[in-house]
Amino acid sequence: KKQRQWARWSDYVLPSLVRPYLKLLKNTSSFRNPPTPMSQPCTCGQSGQKLDIVCVHMESLESITLRSCECNPAANQLLSRGLCPCAPIAPTLAVSISMLEFVRECFLRLLPNMTGWCDSVKSFLASRSYKLKTRDTLRKRFSNALHWY
Repeated sequence: KKQRQWARWSDYVLPSLVRPYLKLLKNTSSFRNPPTPMSQPCTCGQSGQKLDIVCVHMESLESITLRSCECNPAANQLLSRGLCPCAPIAPTLAVSISMLEFVRECFLRLLPNMTGWCDSVKSFLASRSYKLKTRDTLRKRFSNALHWY
């Protein structure tokens, strides 16, 4: 399963996100301005897959629902919102690119401690009355998003 996921990320998802990511950097002035998500109509005619995704921002959680299909994959839709998915096809969590960039900078200067970081994020968000409703851990999905970012 891990090898298939690795192949999906490296052969399909990441190459398809390079141009949209560069365009997003330009349109947001390197994330100084908030992204304006652009919706693209489905052109493949498939019904697609409905995805409920928890989005982790610097100071909030947001639940969104996307319809993903061949012509409009979830990763592209999330990237247009300034988010990085935790999985290549059917993500359940997405993390803001600004937060991932902040974590990357922190881990360049500090000892990387994903468990401590994720516990801190959960505590920080809980103090603001946000709570993750999923049973699987934030650490696993967050570290996956950070890795592929």
